[in-house]
Amino acid sequence: MTCYTWDLSEPSLSNRSTYKINVGNGQNPHQRKLFLRLVLVSLLITLVFSFTLIMKANAGASNDPRVRTEGHAVIDVGTGESLWSIARDHADGRNMKSYIRDLKQLNGLENNTLQIGQILYLP
Repeated sequence: MTCYTWDLSEPSLSNRSTYKINVGNGQNPHQRKLFLRLVLVSLLITLVFSFTLIMKANAGASNDPRVRTEGHAVIDVGTGESLWSIARDHADGRNMKSYIRDLKQLNGLENNTLQIGQILYLP
């Protein structure tokens, strides 16, 4: 005979009632339904919480350029530097326009504006 016990009492509150639900062969059907509902609600809450965490983790990873840049060289934008000057210094014979396009895509840049001290990952 399988028997499950669910104790809903709080030990710190001695004036509260203790509810014990024993579920097994030959037990009260009402108690069995209550126990199963408690288990189902607990599982549902766990699933919703897990799904929310997974979705937040995936959303953060896809928007963070650092996740996509593992293994790329990193530079700190200096005074007077532009995408063209960075491409000239680091393109190593590649087409400048395609290098700048890749640089912008890799770093999530929407325009050609750079800030002094900005971190850029090089393609």
